[in-house]
Amino acid sequence: MTAGTKLRDGQLDIAVTRLIPENSVSTIVDAVSSSSTGSEYQDLADRMAGWLLPIAGICCLAAFLGWMFVKRFRRGQSWGEAVISGVGYAIAIAAVSCPCALAIAVSHHVCFEVHADSQVTLVTSVSMATTVQGGILFRSTQALLTAHAVKAMAFDKTGTLSQGIMTVQQTSYDQDPQSVQLIHAITAASKHPVSETAKRYIESQHELSQETKGLEDVDIVPGKGVTATFFGFPVMAGNAEFTDTTHHPLVKEYLSKGMTILVITLGGQLIGLFGMKDQPRSGVNELVTHLEGQGKQVSLVSGDNHSAVHSFAQTIGISHNNVHASQTPVSKGEVVQHLKNSTPGLVAFVGDGINDTIALSTADISIATGSASNASSQIIILSSDVPKAVYQILNTSRMTRNHVMVSLSFCGVYFAAAILLASGVTGWRIPPAFAGLGELVSILPVLLVGAHLALYKSVQRLLEVRAGRAAF
Repeated sequence: MTAGTKLRDGQLDIAVTRLIPENSVSTIVDAVSSSSTGSEYQDLADRMAGWLLPIAGICCLAAFLGWMFVKRFRRGQSWGEAVISGVGYAIAIAAVSCPCALAIAVSHHVCFEVHADSQVTLVTSVSMATTVQGGILFRSTQALLTAHAVKAMAFDKTGTLSQGIMTVQQTSYDQDPQSVQLIHAITAASKHPVSETAKRYIESQHELSQETKGLEDVDIVPGKGVTATFFGFPVMAGNAEFTDTTHHPLVKEYLSKGMTILVITLGGQLIGLFGMKDQPRSGVNELVTHLEGQGKQVSLVSGDNHSAVHSFAQTIGISHNNVHASQTPVSKGEVVQHLKNSTPGLVAFVGDGINDTIALSTADISIATGSASNASSQIIILSSDVPKAVYQILNTSRMTRNHVMVSLSFCGVYFAAAILLASGVTGWRIPPAFAGLGELVSILPVLLVGAHLALYKSVQRLLEVRAGRAAF
């Protein structure tokens, strides 16, 4: 028996063979949690911290022995004085080698948890906090630090690049009151924008009763449409392929005009046909041009019919070769997988509905709008301005990565310089009494890097608000 099986008659006996912690889902979650390390930059910081301890230990021992023998045999001090002097140098090296700066900058062993695979430190937490105010939620530090590096971006159409507000351009349906009532009921069963547009149109044109008698066994088929029975006769509502009406003259006429269509059939006969169009969101054309200018491949993946999708792609400037129409939820995931196999870099998918869940799960970087917020989404766009949000995601990722690299670079330079000075080999020496200040010296620049990022994002947001008011 598979998930979703319906039991119409009889009795179903179920035996529990494994406890909840032993089931497949828990096993997968444990495997993902155990294998996740947050990000490559966190791994680098962990390796730096791992190298720092043995290097500092070796330097402490070398400084102790070296200065002890120098003080005893070159400077003529007693063994007691030489040992005390050597210990002083070793203590100074140990004090300046505290890896607190690494922990604050990037390392995920000393930080707080936001998501199952997302440990957050100073720079990343500042980025996440500031972008939330702009309507973007990063749920993964890996996505935050690598989103700027994507080489291909695939977008869903309806509700993502388009406004998601369909308008009926042309209709042809049975005007009989019972047929009208049936069309309204079957379109009301789905929350897809196409079905909702047809439902609103029917409501605006006719007076309807509260209940449709005889409509039973309503079933929503993701990415295709709705099936039901009406007094025993099969009812279907969906695209032309799903309803098997691709060769119907009216359907062909609507499709030739580049419209998104909704077909309703009763007993295999066409009783309703709605042709509608959606407009691109403001700024979509500029976004496509900007992404392609950065060398990123931009693709359009949609469950809509070929003519409507290609017409929309032409409007916003996406190449015909990068358009994938009439895609089911499963085939959307296959398109993303193909992009991953053929693209020498990361692939991102941006979608807005339940039909995009598989594609989001398949992509290296998954970006979902609010209606598609689920466990497969690494980044969630909470604002309605999707093009602007995509700009901000890429820019924030690039800025965060640069600030992280600055923090790591400073940590490397600091530890090298501090150990050399504490050891006394340069002729300058950090006395043990002041070596503890090295922790402040190491942490302060990292804090300043985080403060700079927060200040920059705040000023940027303030300028955007003022620009918006001026435009208004």
